[in-house]
Formats: sequence, structure tokens, C-alpha cells
Amino acid sequence: PLSVIAALSLMRHPDQQPTATTPLLGLDPVAMTGLLRQVWTTAGILRPDLTPRFEALAGWLGRDPTTDQQRAAHAVATTALRAGLGDLSADLDQRRAVDLLGLVLQLLRGPTHTDRGQVYSSSSLARLLARLVLADATPGQWICDPTAGTGGMLRAAAEALCQRGVDPASMGWAGCDVDPLAAGCLAVNAHLWGLGPQVLIGCGDILLGDWETTALAERAEAIRRFRTYRLVATALALEARPAGRSTPPVDRAPH
Repeated sequence: PLSVIAALSLMRHPDQQPTATTPLLGLDPVAMTGLLRQVWTTAGILRPDLTPRFEALAGWLGRDPTTDQQRAAHAVATTALRAGLGDLSADLDQRRAVDLLGLVLQLLRGPTHTDRGQVYSSSSLARLLARLVLADATPGQWICDPTAGTGGMLRAAAEALCQRGVDPASMGWAGCDVDPLAAGCLAVNAHLWGLGPQVLIGCGDILLGDWETTALAERAEAIRRFRTYRLVATALALEARPAGRSTPPVDRAPH
């Protein structure tokens, strides 16, 4: 369910064309599964640096989902769309005003989530701390939360920066959480909230090691694989072109 909600939220990102709700409600379970796979693939192309964390949410789609899984995903998607999910994140201000994925994760896990050591800060407290800590923040600085969860504190920080006229995308952002699902939601939120290209998200126990080094290595490897795939795809496209047609240089593939 978390994967489906995240994918539907990503469909409303300004980097992609908004999709009307009505046609989506007409999809059958197989077609809906195909759409979800396409959305996650596009997200990986747009943000290869975040793909190590996307895997926790999207990995099930790459393992030949069962009929029951496809029906369940379809039921979640149609219910969420009818409830107005398509309109909730229609503009940047609305997306930055709420941590939808954090709320969904808490509701799915129920009251026992505190047994995992997961205690989410209230929105009002997060806003207060963000205003106090970031009163003098300037573009180029990094903002870090080593126990970020799904990003409530980072969301509040982005909101505080916007109120001061500072573009969140001009900052660097780093966050980590021991829960792969929470870290996956954090990665999606970083994209939805417009935190920009300088984002580092790790998954691990911060008490047991240097999570930043591990996260940097994972991000570098994901970007390397993406560039390799692009080069291979470009080479195959060049081979398939009819003789005599002009082709763009291979080195123009986006980084």
C-alpha cells in the first residue's frame, strides 16, 4: 500500500505531466500494475541518486507480482484516487505542507510503531525548531537529520526556508533512518518537496557506523549504473538508426 500511495504521489510531480484521475480509475489490476512500474522507473530516471532508497518501496514490482498482489495494489490505488489523492499534491505548496507518506506509514503500522523506537515529532514542534535553527541559514549550507524518519523535520526546514525567501533546492540535505521503508519514503518526499539535487539519504543504525560514507558509496554506484545504462541504450539506438541519418553525440546523455 505504501508503494502505491508513493507512486500516485510521484505522478503529480511537476517534472511529469499531471494525469487525470478518471482514466486511472478505469484501469484493471494488470494495467494498474504496469502503470505503477512505469512511474517507479521514471522516478529512477529522474533521480538515480535516490534509487537505492526507492528499492524498499518499488522492489516488489520487479519480482513478477502475484495476482493477489496486483488486485490489492489496484484496490489501494482506486480507493486513494477516489479519496482525492490526485488533488492533494497538485501544487508545490500543498506538497510541502504535509508528510503524507509518513502519516500512511504510521497508520499502517498502528500504535506499536513506538516499539521500533520510532517516535515522530509533531508538526508544530518541527516548525518551531526549524525557525530557530535556520534563522541565519544561507544557500549552499547542508541540513542534516541523522534520525529523519520520513522527513518531518526536513519538511519543516524547507518550509522555514521558503518563508525566508530561500529556495530549498539551493541547500544540501542529508537524512538517515534505520527503517528501510521510512528511508524510502524520505527519498520520495525529498523529490516531491523540491529539495533539489544535493540530497543524501542513508539507511542504517547511526550508532553502529559511519552512515554518510555508506550512503555516498550507494549513491555513487547507483549513478554509475544509470550512466552505464544510458550509454548502452544510446549505443543500441545509434545502431538501429537507418544509414545516413544524423545522430546526436553519445556524450550528450544527461548526467
